Amino acid sequence: MTTDHARDGSWLSLSPAALVCTFSLAGLVLVAPLWLIALPPMSDLPGHAAALFIQTHIHSSPVLSQIYSVEWAPIPDLASELIVPLLMPLLPAIAATKAFLGMGVLLWMCGPAAVQYALFRRVGVTALVGALFAYNRNFTLGFVNYYFAAGVGFFVIAAWIASEKWHAFQRLAMMAALFSVQYFLHIMALAFAGFFLLIFELARLLDGRRNEALRNMAIICAAALPALLCLLIFPPGHATDGETHLELLLSLPERLLSLNWEGFLPEIAVLAAVTAWEIRSGHARVDERMRLPLLAVVILCLAVPAALFGQWGIHLRYTAMDAALLFAALELEVSPRVASAVFGATLCAIVVDAATLTWFWRTPDMQIREMRGALRQLAPGTKLAVAMDDVSRFRNAGFRHSPEYTVIDRAIFDPLVFTQKAQHILNVRPGWQKLAAATSDQSGLATLADLPALAAGANGRPDLLKFWPYLVRWPCNFDRLLLFRLTGAHEPVPPGLDEIANGEVFTLYRIERPADCARQTEALPTAVTGHAG
Repeated sequence: MTTDHARDGSWLSLSPAALVCTFSLAGLVLVAPLWLIALPPMSDLPGHAAALFIQTHIHSSPVLSQIYSVEWAPIPDLASELIVPLLMPLLPAIAATKAFLGMGVLLWMCGPAAVQYALFRRVGVTALVGALFAYNRNFTLGFVNYYFAAGVGFFVIAAWIASEKWHAFQRLAMMAALFSVQYFLHIMALAFAGFFLLIFELARLLDGRRNEALRNMAIICAAALPALLCLLIFPPGHATDGETHLELLLSLPERLLSLNWEGFLPEIAVLAAVTAWEIRSGHARVDERMRLPLLAVVILCLAVPAALFGQWGIHLRYTAMDAALLFAALELEVSPRVASAVFGATLCAIVVDAATLTWFWRTPDMQIREMRGALRQLAPGTKLAVAMDDVSRFRNAGFRHSPEYTVIDRAIFDPLVFTQKAQHILNVRPGWQKLAAATSDQSGLATLADLPALAAGANGRPDLLKFWPYLVRWPCNFDRLLLFRLTGAHEPVPPGLDEIANGEVFTLYRIERPADCARQTEALPTAVTGHAG
């Protein structure tokens, strides 16, 4: 490895081939945990895998076709729905979903480098440091569509910066196309790119370049018009789809932790301290054009609601993108030897980070595989209710959607499959809608203490009717109950439950149908009505 003789030593003059090999190798290391673990404990990954399996197998499965329908619409959250079906003929459903998420990791790996090249026409050490934020909370929670679209967002920002000398019409055509594509991948990623670029140009306005800034801001706004019109004509949901929660102070720790996954926190603290010292001492400099937008995103990350109309996790979305862009915009005023040391240390950190994440995932992976094996005994069309014991409520993130792997294995019905109207192309047929979660606010797990009241009709309990209306009279509507016991506790369960399987973190029960049940399943398709064997 050699270094050039530019005014600073942070730019490593690797050949293009060596640069591609270095970033490709680092990207493969970051992707590796997805394939070293059979079922990564990522909260939403099973839900996406199940929904995508239904999307691609609905016409070949008599059971699934009676429960679900696919209705395409211009929904701004379609990244995996558009891309994963192309991989399905080559890979099984879970593997195809993991491959899609791996593509997102590579976008996060190379995105900061693309932005840095657009800014400086060269790629240095700090772009590789920015790739460390690929393991952010959006990744570990399995927000696959947003994560992929955010990775694309780096290249949208890079394209705008790199096209600075283009004719206005050329930039408008390019950005309109990119914004439109990004809109359908995920609207929140488009919102970030548009916000960042507008503030990027606002900085020019504050520097006195008024005409240039106004022209460029007009181009950005005009390029976003097709996406905006689509949003207004086909809104993705309504204000009644869920609540808005500010939680600015209560969620502050979570907002900061969303930079990366929990296992990387010590390194994040060291990286933040060293970076702050380097900038303060003059050994590092943030590109002047990027300072205002980076600061504006920090303010936005602290002020955005924790949930907006039921879209949970809004406050997690942008923190890691801003951190990666900070290092893309960072120049180091250090010697070539120090730059080489930083380069080597970053590669080591990437390897250690991937290995540690794999280690953290091993135990829950075994627990989920054990549960998946027990659920394979269910007959196709079985209606599975899922709950958790009271002491598990704060530890269920990696398990909440894991029963949906059985949709792939056995074509069961799980009420938490992603079928929210105007948010997903997968819909539940009318006869089944009362048994499925209808909004994001209804996607949590009921606790063991709530089950008796829900079984009795939840009379006088508006809180239960709000979050779990599909579990009202659950003994009459569901065939099996999967109860998560993540702490090993074994609290008493309601009557009418016969244990048929038990594992380290779960118990599976057969539900005895009460004698007083009304004929509530008459509207359900006959092929999958009634108790499954």
